[in-house]
Amino acid sequence: MRPLRPLKRTSSLLASAVLASAALTTAGPAEAAIRACTVAAVQRLAPAGTAITAAVRTAGPDHCLVDGHATVASPGPWDIKFRLALPDRFAKRHFFFAQGGSGGGIVPWTGQDEGNAAAPLDYDFNELLGRGFAVTSMDKGTSPLHSLDFSWQADPVQKLNWDNRALETVAAVTQGLTRSFYGTRTLHRYVSGCSGGGMGSINNLRVHDGRRFDGVIVGSTVPLSAASALSWARILKRIIQNPDGWIPPQKLQAAQSAILAAHDGDDGEIDGIIADGRGIAVRDELLSEAGFTAAQIATFRLVTTDWTYHGLDEPVRVPGYSVTRPATWSAWFVGAVPPPWNVASFTSPYGFLVAESSFRATLGTGVADLDLDDPAVHRAIQSGTADGSSDGVYDFTAFRDSGGKLLTYFGVDDPAIPYEWSEAIQRGAAAYESATPGLDRWYRAYLVPGLMHCFGGVGPSDVPERMLDAMVNWVEKGRKPQAITTTRETDGRTFILRPERLRRPTKG
Repeated sequence: MRPLRPLKRTSSLLASAVLASAALTTAGPAEAAIRACTVAAVQRLAPAGTAITAAVRTAGPDHCLVDGHATVASPGPWDIKFRLALPDRFAKRHFFFAQGGSGGGIVPWTGQDEGNAAAPLDYDFNELLGRGFAVTSMDKGTSPLHSLDFSWQADPVQKLNWDNRALETVAAVTQGLTRSFYGTRTLHRYVSGCSGGGMGSINNLRVHDGRRFDGVIVGSTVPLSAASALSWARILKRIIQNPDGWIPPQKLQAAQSAILAAHDGDDGEIDGIIADGRGIAVRDELLSEAGFTAAQIATFRLVTTDWTYHGLDEPVRVPGYSVTRPATWSAWFVGAVPPPWNVASFTSPYGFLVAESSFRATLGTGVADLDLDDPAVHRAIQSGTADGSSDGVYDFTAFRDSGGKLLTYFGVDDPAIPYEWSEAIQRGAAAYESATPGLDRWYRAYLVPGLMHCFGGVGPSDVPERMLDAMVNWVEKGRKPQAITTTRETDGRTFILRPERLRRPTKG
């Protein structure tokens, strides 16, 4: 789930809109059918159950900016809002930006959702429009109080929307509108999302076979949303019930400095970045020298230790958190301030905001009052979750067999989602292959040194954009991604990302 943050880039396109109908021209071998950019004209192209509420000719790059909603039922009704930009120069590409967090508003172009929280942009949408992509996003079919509020999960309509229905519905509507607008059957279809947006994409592969997409890009996500909330909750509960185990930010920073000093050169370069922390064993002595008490060391061990999720028929191993940058834990599950915490304040850990609001909505009680190691609690949290995991957490075979391509990326310094999920997803998907090399035909996974949760950190700052470049070349030109060059915006340093190769399982 993604916290609030300042926008990387915003575009006041609506301010420059000119209300007019105009003929569209396209780049490429075929001319698009001439379409007027008016509510009435676009409405005529829309499927049943879809209402177009705005259609505005917009400059820079020139496009038709469409707002609308798709009404879903059974359960319902609910109006899922969407925005679709149709460029004058069209390259037969449709890009779906799947936002993270709890949704509730349309993200792109203005950067401010409509009535809720500001949300970050991973992509320069002007740049995508200039490359001929039709671009869309949605509000996920939810109505949260803020971007990390999950109290709406008490409503089965919104829960189904977030789990899988909204993405599938809006993809079908906007891809259909795009085809009709330009008079083309050919359409290269892409979706990209990080954190909660990535969860929605993973769920789509399981529930709907990814049938709406040729290329799927998933960043820093867990294939089980319930397991993610429980990971945070197990740590939060311990600190709430054992306040002496709360670790002040300055102690986490001291531990981080000591770990970095000891392991910065493990990857052959002294650059303030640990490229992979999976082989690092942090000694109690190091933590003691950083000022940790015995209770704080116990919290550190809980954070970094694997555990087992029992919400499904088969147990699922859930990895502990990375030790490469523990100073970032404060924001997510240790707390910049000690408990008590509350769901109305962003001074509380982000993981608390998510788990507390979710558990109270679905179970009627909060983090501190649940036995979070009880399989019955796991099953209760999983119950009613329409994410497709009960039929196979890592079963993406229908998507694979349709010719779909999958790219995943995880930040090594991610404080919210352990990057070892990358290996877990690969191993799980490989179990459905006749041989591991078969995975290489349709799925590539990347680790990103220095990247925190979806954005930020000391690593590269353009990972989603470069992943999309690689995906376009794979889908449209058949070029399998190999090394992907990314860049850190602050100083121009480049990072060469290479596909992760499955390691031999460690023998116990």
